[in-house]
Amino acid sequence: MARFSPIVAASLTGLTMATVSLGLPEQLRDPSLPPSLFLELDESAPKPTISVSATRVGQGWRLEFETENWIFSDLCGRTKPVVTEGHAHVFAGDNKIGMATLPVFFIDDLPDNETHEITVSLRGPDHRVLVTDGEVISAQVTLPAQAG
Repeated sequence: MARFSPIVAASLTGLTMATVSLGLPEQLRDPSLPPSLFLELDESAPKPTISVSATRVGQGWRLEFETENWIFSDLCGRTKPVVTEGHAHVFAGDNKIGMATLPVFFIDDLPDNETHEITVSLRGPDHRVLVTDGEVISAQVTLPAQAG
């Protein structure tokens, strides 16, 4: 499992960027599921967006997030979420490796000899996944394999 912390690294070189909107898996569209898993944004509200860039720093990676209509916050647990602020969950493949309350996140100790698909999804202050038009608000970046 990768270690993580919101450390701000100084070096910025070799940026890789991608913006992706992931659809809800069919099994999660089941109307019998509890509605508390997702927060579908009102169509009239400004839609948050996110993109992610990755930079190799030492043995790890610095992820930087660029957002619109969104503010990163460490305030959690509200019952009436403010949908223009919250945090992000960071995944390497299917494994959650952390939560970002800042627009920067540091990943350390991923195996160098393989590529890693990193997904970052926006979450409301109540931890629900933000969804607009049936799509999870998220971004992906692929970290390339590095020679050991």
